[in-house]
Amino acid sequence: PTWAATMTEPMSPARRRFQKARRVVVKVGTSVVTREDGTIALGRLASLVEQIAELVDSGKQVALVASGAIGIGQARLMEQAMLSRSIRSALHMDGYNETQLAGTITDAALIGAREVNMLASAPSRAAAGQGGLMGLYDTLFSQYGITCGQVLVTERDFSSDARRRRVRSTLEVMLQVGTVPVINENDVLSVPDRRKLFSDNDSLAVLVATELKSDVLMLGSDVPGIFRGPPEPGQPPDVLPVVTRSTPLSFGAKSARGRGGMQAKVDAALTALERGVSAVVIFSGFEPLGVLRILKGEALGTLLLTDSEAKLEMAALQAAKPAAPLPPRAPPEPPDDPAALAAAVA
Repeated sequence: PTWAATMTEPMSPARRRFQKARRVVVKVGTSVVTREDGTIALGRLASLVEQIAELVDSGKQVALVASGAIGIGQARLMEQAMLSRSIRSALHMDGYNETQLAGTITDAALIGAREVNMLASAPSRAAAGQGGLMGLYDTLFSQYGITCGQVLVTERDFSSDARRRRVRSTLEVMLQVGTVPVINENDVLSVPDRRKLFSDNDSLAVLVATELKSDVLMLGSDVPGIFRGPPEPGQPPDVLPVVTRSTPLSFGAKSARGRGGMQAKVDAALTALERGVSAVVIFSGFEPLGVLRILKGEALGTLLLTDSEAKLEMAALQAAKPAAPLPPRAPPEPPDDPAALAAAVA
């Protein structure tokens, strides 16, 4: 890596163990991989792929849980609707002059875009965008000589023992040969009202990390970690370094582009710990080289631990802090008696 961690505090014992992690599950949310207009954030996506490639090259196994197909599909369907309506309008405009024709085509294109916004369901947008999203991942990973593979799952794939074993064996083979699975919910086939096991990609990442017995689960978000409470306007957020089930928290509004929000992330992370995942970190997906830095032990984001682990963590950190220096010794008071002073000098 080209970065260097600069930490004045002792390294967390739990974070130090990240350096030896062999199997990692990284989840990035919609707000990380897309821009405000719903299109793919190519710079962030390329950076994420580069970091994962570096981890794979170092011998680690990485599974990626990521979304973005609906955003790509929305843009593609709008473009197609605008183009189709414009062409149909042009074909039926015999006798119109050039100005009238241009105006009619523009109106038709706008109507087509509005139709997509009103009529296109999440399944149709996902279907239109899934191919483009995987094509993008394939192109980026191939620059580093790494193969990625798409794994789309539904609730039934985890509620059935046979299907769950099949998913697990598929992922195991992909990881062992150095392939990066790109995992997402199959929005075309999923029935949102019937979800019980997972409601968003955070809880899906927990299921994946549990099945794979992951050493670290990393949940990327659009905020730097878990806040002690909603930040005051104009004030920096108070990011908690460690959170447990007993930590009192207050949550604000969820991201406009995400499905779960921070409360869903925290619940999913704590559930992962209870199911045997070794460590969970919630961090900002906008942080430069965030994945690599966390796995080097840098104190980015919020580390989630069980209550018992948190007590051991605090004890270890306290023991690792250097003892406070003794105050300087004060000089002796001069004697008041002039004779004694002269004797002391002599």
